[in-house]
Amino acid sequence: MSVHWVGTGRAAAPGLRRLVIAGHEVVVWSRDLDAAEDAVGDLTQRLREYDAGALAEEVQDGDVVVSMLPADRHAELATLALQRAAHFVCPGHLTPALRALHARAQIKDARVLAECGFAPGIDHLLAQGLVRDWRQAPDHDPDAVLDVMSLSGLPGARPDAGATRLRRGFEDLAVGDPRDAAWQATLPLRASPRVDVVPAGDALRMVEDYSIDPTWRLRSAVRGRMVLPDPGAAAICVSLAAERAGATLWHRSAVLEAGDARAALVSVPVSLAAEAALGRKVPAGVGIAPADPHLAAAWLEVIAPLVRRLETVDHLR
Repeated sequence: MSVHWVGTGRAAAPGLRRLVIAGHEVVVWSRDLDAAEDAVGDLTQRLREYDAGALAEEVQDGDVVVSMLPADRHAELATLALQRAAHFVCPGHLTPALRALHARAQIKDARVLAECGFAPGIDHLLAQGLVRDWRQAPDHDPDAVLDVMSLSGLPGARPDAGATRLRRGFEDLAVGDPRDAAWQATLPLRASPRVDVVPAGDALRMVEDYSIDPTWRLRSAVRGRMVLPDPGAAAICVSLAAERAGATLWHRSAVLEAGDARAALVSVPVSLAAEAALGRKVPAGVGIAPADPHLAAAWLEVIAPLVRRLETVDHLR
């Protein structure tokens, strides 16, 4: 079985090289063969000029198609993969067009995995871990009031301050009523503990993405993008706090801080997702970065050497 890696932009090389070095059969598809040569030419010459028709002819049952193309091309390539009973992986958001492929993927026993990059991607792994920790905590109280926050930032990222659905107060806001505003946050980051944050994404999806029990009393959910002062930095901060009778019962944050590692933090998780699809380590159908604790731990073990800091902070200690 082969991995068909489509796209050799700036973020592609580390994950692509990792797959080749690991011994996988990798075919590289690119509109810029010089870029493909620069990325991985010292390891393989299985380089193809990208053409959708040629790709469709070469993809076989059980292969994986990886899309590192712009987000608006992901659904097209996922559909192509499923036509050949192949799997599909991308770092981009799980769009309605990709979600619509779920039944077809299940019939084909294929995996369509999105949100397997930096953020979305690594942030899911960290948040899932916090939710598991809270669920298993000795002082867990299913009636506690919860506040959840997920923030990320990459070099050069300047999110749209008009993005919708940043923050939801589930007890005092009607569903669908957004609170959109930029603000400053004080976070357990060593490099920049106080950062500007702007809206990014739909916070309501955190309930599903992070396996939050729908019966829990979720007071607020925040999803945003940090504007980091260091142009070479990358960071994720995911937190979960539980309150009972006005007192904080449990409060932890999962923190990742990195320097110049943008490409690796995007494409190495993509390569891990490709391996998970090849090995059928995740269920057939459409999904995102894995919730399985053993698989998530294995991914984080690979990611940890790429960053300066990856740890969980207990705010009550």
